[in-house]
Formats: sequence, C-alpha cells, structure tokens
Amino acid sequence: MVFMFFGKKTKNPTKYYIVIPLFFIVRFVLFIMKYFLYLSLLILSSPAFLFGQDSPKDAITNLDSLAVLAYYQEDYAQATYFWEEMKSTIEQHNLEQDYLGALQYVAILYLETEKYALAEALYLKISKLQQEQKGIDNVFYVECIAQLGYCYYGMGRYEIAEQYYLKALKIARSILEETAPTYSSLLNNLGLLYNTTGRYEEAEQIYLEVVEIDRKSNSAHYYATSLNNLAVLYQEMGYYEAAEKLYLQSQELRKKIYGVNHVNYALGLNNIGNLYEAMDQDVVAEGYYEEVRKILGGNSPHYVYSLNASAKLYFKQKKYLQAEHFWLKALKISQKELGRKHPATAQYWDQLAQLYLEQGALDKALNYCRNGVLANIPELKSVDFVDWKQLDTVTYYSNERAGISLSTLLKVFKKTCNKTTKKEKWEEYFSISNVAMRLNERIRNDFTSNTNKLRILENNVTSLGCGIHAATFLGSEKYYQEAFAFAEQNKSILLIEALKGQQARALGDLPDSLALLESSLQGQQEKLLKRRMLAKNKAEKIRIATESNQLNFKINRFVASLEDQYPQYHRLKYNNTTVSVKEVQALLGPQSLLLEYFTLEDSTYLFTISKEQINIITIPHSKTTLNQYINGLRLSLSDYDLIDKSQKEAYFLYTKSAEWLYQELVEKALKNKAIKDIIIVTDGALGHIPFEVFLTKPAPPKGMNYKTLDYLVRDYNISYSYSASLWKENLKQSASSLQPLSNKQVLAFAGSYPKSKHQLFSLRSESICNIRGALEDLPAAAKEVKALSKIFYGQFLTGVEASEANFKKLAPDYSVIHLAMHGVSNEVAPILSSLAFSEDYKSVEDNFLQAYEIAQLSLTANLVVLSACETGYGKFQQGEGVISLARSFMYAGVPSLVVSLWQVNDQATAIIMRLFYQNLAKGMSKSMALRTAKLSYLELFEGMAVHPALWSAFIQVGDSAAIELEVRKQRHWWMLAAGLVIFLLISIGYRKYRSKQHQNA
Repeated sequence: MVFMFFGKKTKNPTKYYIVIPLFFIVRFVLFIMKYFLYLSLLILSSPAFLFGQDSPKDAITNLDSLAVLAYYQEDYAQATYFWEEMKSTIEQHNLEQDYLGALQYVAILYLETEKYALAEALYLKISKLQQEQKGIDNVFYVECIAQLGYCYYGMGRYEIAEQYYLKALKIARSILEETAPTYSSLLNNLGLLYNTTGRYEEAEQIYLEVVEIDRKSNSAHYYATSLNNLAVLYQEMGYYEAAEKLYLQSQELRKKIYGVNHVNYALGLNNIGNLYEAMDQDVVAEGYYEEVRKILGGNSPHYVYSLNASAKLYFKQKKYLQAEHFWLKALKISQKELGRKHPATAQYWDQLAQLYLEQGALDKALNYCRNGVLANIPELKSVDFVDWKQLDTVTYYSNERAGISLSTLLKVFKKTCNKTTKKEKWEEYFSISNVAMRLNERIRNDFTSNTNKLRILENNVTSLGCGIHAATFLGSEKYYQEAFAFAEQNKSILLIEALKGQQARALGDLPDSLALLESSLQGQQEKLLKRRMLAKNKAEKIRIATESNQLNFKINRFVASLEDQYPQYHRLKYNNTTVSVKEVQALLGPQSLLLEYFTLEDSTYLFTISKEQINIITIPHSKTTLNQYINGLRLSLSDYDLIDKSQKEAYFLYTKSAEWLYQELVEKALKNKAIKDIIIVTDGALGHIPFEVFLTKPAPPKGMNYKTLDYLVRDYNISYSYSASLWKENLKQSASSLQPLSNKQVLAFAGSYPKSKHQLFSLRSESICNIRGALEDLPAAAKEVKALSKIFYGQFLTGVEASEANFKKLAPDYSVIHLAMHGVSNEVAPILSSLAFSEDYKSVEDNFLQAYEIAQLSLTANLVVLSACETGYGKFQQGEGVISLARSFMYAGVPSLVVSLWQVNDQATAIIMRLFYQNLAKGMSKSMALRTAKLSYLELFEGMAVHPALWSAFIQVGDSAAIELEVRKQRHWWMLAAGLVIFLLISIGYRKYRSKQHQNA
C-alpha cells in the first residue's frame, strides 16, 4: 500500500492529514511482545549485536527492529539513528536489491520528519532499482512513485507532485482493484494536493470516492483519515456544519484506534480547533490548541503547527505580542527542521510581515516580506536579489505561496506609497504588481477546471488593483497601458480561452481526431457537472464523483500530451490572451470610445480609450455606494409593481439613480469629445443595467414625463462587451462569419406553450414537466417571427416545429438566429439555465436547451437575438463577468448578441424587435439599429407606454458592425403593429398590461 505521512498543508499549516501505514501496525503487533527483550538488549547490547560484525544481515534485522520500536515511542532521533545505520550497512555490503523494503522504511521516516530532499534522493534510487529488477507493474513501484509525489508536495513543487501521483494512479488502475486500500491512498494524496492548491471542485470529487472506498473497507484508520480530509476541504469551502460533523466522526474513530494521547488524536483536535476559530468561537478554539500542545510536547515535529494555530488566533484578536512570540518560535523550528529554503518557512516570514504591517512597522514588514519571498526560491541568494523584476524569471518551490507572499508585499507597499510621493517607491509598487499579475497567469494556466481558474482570478483582484493604483499616480501613458492589461486580466478569461482554443485547433496543427477528442472530453465534463447538480441522493453523488475523477485524470493526461506533442497548439491556446491598448486603438473608429470599468471595494477605475489616447479616471466611491445606485436604477426599471402602484416614488428613484450614475460614471469620459459610438466593458453589478437610460441632464423638477427625458441613448450608439480582449476576438470572428460559410439568411423560432398532453409525463422527468406546465403562452412571439419572414429569407418555425431538435439541426447554417421564447434561469447553477423550445413529444431532446449545451454547439452565425426574459442577466463571477444564458452563445462562436436584462412584455418586445430588424435591413450597424429602434419606440407612444422599462431592457453585446442579409421587398408592417399596441394599451389599461407582462415573463 501507499504510506502517507502528511504534515502541514502549505496553504494552512494548522490542518493535518495523517495515515499510519498498515505495514507499521502489523510490524508493531509482531514486535510489541518482544518490547522488553529488545529494551534489555539495547541496554546490555554489544557492538556485535547492534552492528552485526559476524553477519550484516543480522545487523540489518536488529537495527530495523530497534528503529521500529523507537519510532513507536515517537523518538524520531533514535529511529533515524538506527535506520540510517541500517541503510549504511546495506549500502556498505551492496545489498540494496535485497533490502528495498527496508530502505523504504528509512525514506518513510524522512517524509515523517519532513526531510524531503533526503527522501527524494532515496526514493529515486529505490524506484530505479525496483524498475530494473521487477519492472513498473507492481505495487512496490507504485508506492515509490506515489511517495516521490509526496516528496515534491512537501517541497511545494505541486506540478511535479501531480505528475507523479497521476503516473502512480495510471499503473495502479491496471494492476489493482479500485476498492484496494492502495488505490484509495493514491486518490487521497491527489485530493490533498488539489485541496492545497485551491482546486476544490476536483478535490471534492476525489474525496467523496475515497470516503466510500474506505467506508466499505475494514481499515478504520484509513476511514478516519478520509473523513478528516473531506472535512478539511469543506471547511476551506465554508461548509462549516458539514465539516464539523465529519471532524467529530473522524475523531471518534481515532479515539478508538489510538487513544487520547496519540499524535493522530492530537492532530484531529487541532483541526477541530481550527474549525471553531473559523466559526469565530475563539475561546473554544484556543482550548483545543492548548490541549494539542499538552499531548504533543515540545519535541514533536508537529508541535510547530499548534504554535501557528495559536498565533493566528492571537493575531485575529489583536494580541500582537503573543502572536509574535508564537510565530517567531514557529519560524525558528521551521528553519531548523525544514530548512531556510522551504515554503513553510516562507509562510512564517509572511505572517510576521503581516503582523508588523498591522502595527505600522513598515520597514520591518518589508524586510520580512523580502525574506519570505527568498525562502520560497531555491536558487536565489539574498545578496543576489537586487530588483523585484528578477522574480519574473525565478522558479518557486510553491507558486501558490509566492502569490501569497507577493500579496502581502503589495499591502506593505500600498501603505508605504500612500505616505510618500517618491516616484522610485511608486515604480517599485507598480513593478511588484506586474510580477504578481504574471505569476497568477502562470498559476491559472496550470489548471484545467474552470471553477478553479475562477477561484484564482478572484484572489487576483487585490494585486491588479494595486497595479492600477500605482499607474494612476505615475501618470504616463506607458503606465496606463500596462494598467489596462491588469484590468483585462480579470475579465472573461475563460470565454477568451475557449475562443482561443477554437482558433488554436485550426492554426496549431492539431489533428482532427485529437480536436474531436478534446471537444468530447469537454462535453463529458459539462454533462457530469449537470448530473452532479441534479443528483438526489448520496449514492448517486458518489457514482458521479467516481466518473468525474476518471474523466479528470483523462483530461490531465490529455493536456500534458498536447503540451509535449503539439507545443504550437498549446502555446496558441494558453499564452497571454489579453489585448493591448495599441490593438484596441487600431480597431476603434475615429468617433468611437471604449469605456472599461474595474471595481474594487473602495473605488472604481475607468479606462477611456479612443483612437489616439488612453486615460484613467478614478471614481472615488465604494462598491457599496455604487451598488446602491445600480440597484436603485434596476429596481425602478424592472419592478412593475413599483412602477404601477407607486409611480411618483418610482420616477424619483429612477431619475435620481440615472442622473447620479451618468455624472459619476460617464460624464467626465465624454466631456469635450466628438463621439458617436461607445463600447462599454462593465464590471460587477454594472453589467445588470443599461447605460442608455442614464440621464445627461437633470429631470424637470415638476411633472413626470418619461418621453422628454434626456436619455444617453439619444446621443450615442451604445454596445457592450464582456472584455476588450473578447471584443477583439468578436470582431475577428465576425469577419470570418461573413465568409461564404453562412447563408446570409435568418433562422427564427417562436416557442409555444399550450397545456401539456398526458403522454409528456412518460417522456420527461417530473421537474421538466413542472417547469413547462408553469410557462404561459407568448402569442406575440409567433407574430414576431412571422413579421421577420416578411423581411428576410430563411426558415421561420413556430408551434411544434420550434423544437430543440430542429434548432440543433438547422442552427449551424444561418447568419442570424432569432429565438422568441421563454428563458428559464437557474441562479444556483447557471449552466443549467435554459431556453424553452416548443414541446414535440419526442424522446430525442427534452426541449429545454441548457446553457452548457449551447456552449458545446458550433455556430457560424454573426448575430443571435434572444427575445426572451432576462437572457443577458445573471450572476457575476470575478474573472469572468455576468454568467448569463446569452453568454453561452459566445462559447459557441457567436460574435454578437442582442439580449434582455429583465422581463419585458411580449407585445413591447415584438415592436422593438421589428423596428430593430427593419433598421438592420437598411444596413445600419447593430448598435445603431437597436438605438434607432428604441428612439422610434419613444416617438410612437405616450405616457407610461414610453417608460424605459418597456424599451431599454435589450442591449447589444459584442461586434456591432452591420451585417449583410438577403432582404425581401418590405411593407410598412410596423405601422399596423404600432397601432395594435396603442389600441391594446388604451383598451386594457396599463394595470392589465402590467399583469399580462408578468404572466408572459
């Protein structure tokens, strides 16, 4: 089996992962009866007994036995002495081939005492000898490879560790049953690695499988450990209740196995204390930490972790002297036991730096930060470290630890620079931000899971903000350009990578078979994610976890093989994907302006880029203040009850919010500029509102006339993008999609939702039937599509023909796709949000096209119009933006979208859409066509019918260029439609109109 000796977790050294190897337990039972005999012999022994002058094999056996005994007395120094004497005897007599197992005991002890370099050298030797002697398809070789992985894990060299773990798993799977303890242990090691590096999604899937394997086994100590490790993960993820339950369950098992004075029991207590600290139960936590130290004593190699746990608690409580005392002690022990060059040693330097920063001792904090950075770099000596830019070229023991060190360093520099105007200091500040940004990019590219990439991007925000802060002080265009790259680092990264992947397949010499395999693996991953989210019981979740693990192993091996065999493809896909200022300016028209926002907790930065220049405007309002006005505006536009029942209140809320947002977010950027087109890259909650309704002049103090207000849309064509880099990619895609691949025609679908037939329940799940049963019919949708058929050539499907199967069959061939149907959002799992097509009572598809399915399509369309509720609204994720249903179409290769931000009545939608398409047919750009449609709507109606809630919900995202379509001879159909809507509003009254829009949303 694989022997796991887990000390600290580099990210948080107060958590432990200990498994006492089964071979030691067996040997301990065999030797315990001889305990007193060996003790007597130890006291009375002669050198002939200890060192086997007559027989080296006897000496090896005797020394081995004494080492085991010392090990179980936790006398690691004595155990080391005996085993190293044994090792010397083996090597002296060239008996390595005969005693590989005995040598492995020595290597295991090195791991236990965290002497990773010694363990590495010995395991490399043992594994080489075993391979020469018996090949690689054996358990012993697997154990050696896995333990080499743990050596590198302990050193903080996580990428190499993962390679060894995956190699060991690959061999183990071919020679062992997947219920074997060795296989479970290998999975556990890999889960620990993923947990340490923040790859929580993958770690959870692995731990769930491990827990199930160990539960069914007869090994209580393995089961206790797997429960503990899953608890640690859930604590990291903030699932405290689940973590507490697992910790206590694990601790009960450990108590039965080891008793209350054993190191494993103590480490379990430390974990529980750490959980209670996270839950702000500090007094309870400190009680656990004190008990841990009593059990371990000062000589235990695990004592340092309890010191660190207490120090963190005291720091949190602002008891700085006590915290300093414990951290200095921990640093001293770490330097002695692990060495001055080690990620754990670097951690204690960092924590002390944070302590001194909190106390205002900035010079001391800076010195400790520097030492922390150096402790994590194998080759760089202090005397050779003269410039922060050197950090761009070094190799760290742990990239993750380096990121934390740089984050601490940036905090120190921020406080230092805020007290000085010295340009040199600010340039250092900016330089370190640059280093941190590039390091995070390296870390992100190590991951295959999108969830884990987003987690890294979330951690990146502070570092990026520091760089932008420094750039605004330094003031020159050179710094502005680099700061813009910082802002782009956290916008739509996953979507850009997906588009880069599509291009890389074509340009990177990747064979079609491998391109198909890559797409297939991605599709399987998305389907498993859907199944996991819909899983209803524990057994099903465990089955899915096992499948996910197998798939993730395949994906990791596949990515590694691509990097090795197709380096050009790998480089094209994973190299820096952010656009430069110069590239943006080359794409902008002479009367175009790009506005990009970057929001932090205390302020927002606005980048303004025109054809000739770039500027940064600091918006000195906290995120809380900004969100108050954003939420106020959105409420005044989307809450129809408020609009109808409290018209004055709604009007005041709208005008106040719209005026403030224009003045604070836009006015300075537009002042004295001859601009016609604005491209807006939002951040955070800004992606939930249309800038078109911002008011460029204050509303009249009296009256309530929405028709005459000075909306921003009156002056500018406005389009949106999720990032400037994505905007560039969209323009590139749009140019390619205008090639003969597309047919210059329109594909339009109008969903219908009559009462379901009884046979539906035998075809669909209960949840699907319930969702469809709640959908109201959209009579205007069919009219909308019929009207399009009178303008353009193409296919226009309504009723039962507007099915998901027909969409998937036809969609790849059309230039424009128009979908007039319900959108079904899923706030918990956005990838399960869907478009509701008409039910066709066939088993091929369920007629709910989900976001993950859309992303897997391959479309050549230049434009997709989603005439459905809230298709552009969704949850904001740092690093990716607003995760909406519409966004999935960009993953499918569509460069331009028209989407809605809130629920709109289908009659009003029909008018806006008809006007929009009429303008497209005239050759207008997409943004101009939509803007002109909105202005025409304002001209057509009066009173509450021109409320911006009815016309401003739709926005255009991505490339806004005009599109060439085959147009039929047109009639003035829109005038008739407008008359019908006016009649509707007058005859049924605004309240009934509002009620109807609620039904149809």
